[in-house]
Amino acid sequence: MADPRDTGFDALTLAGYRAASLFAKLTPAPLALGTSLALGAPLALGFRDKREMIERHLQRVNPSLRGFALRQAVQEAFQSYTRYYLETFRLGTLSKKQIQAGFTVDGFEHIEKGIADGKGVVLGLPHLGGWEWAGRWLVDQGYGLVCDAMGRVLPDLIVSAANQEHGIIACRPGSGAEVPDLPVGTHLRILPNQRQS
Repeated sequence: MADPRDTGFDALTLAGYRAASLFAKLTPAPLALGTSLALGAPLALGFRDKREMIERHLQRVNPSLRGFALRQAVQEAFQSYTRYYLETFRLGTLSKKQIQAGFTVDGFEHIEKGIADGKGVVLGLPHLGGWEWAGRWLVDQGYGLVCDAMGRVLPDLIVSAANQEHGIIACRPGSGAEVPDLPVGTHLRILPNQRQS
């Protein structure tokens, strides 16, 4: 049986994410950035276990970090994470043009060739603060896979447009397939995706 404290904590965590997401969507970017900088110190103090973990990791990389320099590096790490989450929460509100302006691509022709050759493509995107942007960018290029609620791919379907709450699906150009008759309210999964559609 689940511990009621875990359930309460999970609900509180979810409420916190939803509030942060709403804040990120409604706040102008410069104010959101300033907020992420201002929250670094209180979060570093409030999340003791995470602060201690970051201290250990930083000292592994730079064993000479001690005292004020270590505290400053930890605070910068929390500021970076806060900014990362706020930017991620904002992704669904950004236009294709805004995503394109904040994104650079090298070697995309290899992805296009793999898809054109019918081989498919597997992308290994390291978690370096940009894989959500990469997923959103790929969806904007028409390369998002559409799956049913169980994760089974619906062949030849792509996302032709998306916003924070809704996505429009279409058939991949030239596929000859037809969009299936899906009842209103059908749950679909869009991959790659991180809260974009």
